[in-house]
Amino acid sequence: MYHIAIVDDEQIVKLAVKSMIDWNSGEYELAGTASDGLAALQLVDRTSVDIMITDLKMPRMDGLELIAALKDRPSPPAVLVLSNHGDFGLVREALRQGAKDYLLKTDISPEILGQSLSELTATLGRPKGMDPPNGNCDAVSLVLVDDGLPGLEARFAEVRSDEADCRFTVLVAKSSGPVDDLAGLVGTLAEQGLKACRRCFLARGPEGEGILVALVHPGIEVAPQTMAAWLVDQGRMYYDCEFGIVHAPLIADRSRLKSTLLEVLRVSGQFFYAKCQGKVLSVGDYRDQSDRELLLRSRPKVGTNLADSVRILVEWCAEHRVSPKFLKREISAALPTPALAEAVLAAPSDRDLLGLFTTPDGPRYRSEVQAIIEYLAAHPNEKVSVARLAQLVRMSESYLCTIFKDQTGKSIINFINDDKLDRARELLSTGKYLIKEVAIAVGIEDPFYFNRLFKRRFGKAPSEFIPG
Repeated sequence: MYHIAIVDDEQIVKLAVKSMIDWNSGEYELAGTASDGLAALQLVDRTSVDIMITDLKMPRMDGLELIAALKDRPSPPAVLVLSNHGDFGLVREALRQGAKDYLLKTDISPEILGQSLSELTATLGRPKGMDPPNGNCDAVSLVLVDDGLPGLEARFAEVRSDEADCRFTVLVAKSSGPVDDLAGLVGTLAEQGLKACRRCFLARGPEGEGILVALVHPGIEVAPQTMAAWLVDQGRMYYDCEFGIVHAPLIADRSRLKSTLLEVLRVSGQFFYAKCQGKVLSVGDYRDQSDRELLLRSRPKVGTNLADSVRILVEWCAEHRVSPKFLKREISAALPTPALAEAVLAAPSDRDLLGLFTTPDGPRYRSEVQAIIEYLAAHPNEKVSVARLAQLVRMSESYLCTIFKDQTGKSIINFINDDKLDRARELLSTGKYLIKEVAIAVGIEDPFYFNRLFKRRFGKAPSEFIPG
């Protein structure tokens, strides 16, 4: 778990930043807050701080002085700088002094901050508490099992007597796209980073899942959610592989392995829904599945307007965590043609299922998402907020963000930025404009932020797209 400190002389900024971090994820914990550099140093001296989010302009000791002073501390935290427009010179100096990244206060959002923290933690390595008691950093012992779940159970039953005190957890990884060998990738990551584990047993699931049974060193207190989040982040950052993981709690009773495996595999079916793909899920959140399935029978059945009825049903099932197998059976049973019913039962995701009911001439997205896309196209350089867009379509911000990402595969912020960067690349390729002029033309006035977004989008610096 990474411990985060927030430093700013404005109370409203500290509260805003604090509200944008998902403290319930099990990955982050608030180490404390401070109003200036001196108070921040005192905080570092009395508690564990892995990441410090700090303003640059503060009384008594500003952000630059704080960064310089942190270098003298043992195991100094990684620094993420908050800045305003016009602070470019200070930001440049902060990065030179050792700050890892920066964010503009005017552009910060839960999505942007979450992405920056994920990128930052990937460079820090595993969270504190994931090393074994003796500090040994050798690779974790990995046992590969070729014959699926039965072989996994058999090999696990052979656990040595010196591992009798180890608790275990089950993690199941499932990709949201084609991956050659997801289980192999998960095994590689586990060997490199799950140092809280004494041994890991690895098998392939019936649908290409990567199944990991991890024996945790006695005396180590590490949350399975932390282990799962680390694996997901590492896979995304270093292997460009998007997958989600379901995890079980730490268990001491080895006789519960089979039932836990079946439970975790059942919950992994939730990755059928776009809203769950690439996420970390806990079996503890999905124990009332049967009740939800019974409740589904009171929902409207597929009616005359087939596409809309199916869409509403899929959205409702995703929201209420209904089994995808149950959902597909319900839809297929109401369809007039066997071929379509078979296609529904075989659909690997909710997007594929919904695509079966989209006519060639029909809209690609539901009306509210289509309205947002059209509005953004008509106002390409306007600074719009999620709150403003939510008002336009009369939805809550959280629900709009959910359905927008479910249907487009991107968050609203990333959708807007990608459109701006695509236009920027076109302008740069003409050879008529300076990089700074292009950045301003597409509405990204901060050149540092523009360069960072551009390289993340295209894998190359803006200068490489200028001809000659």
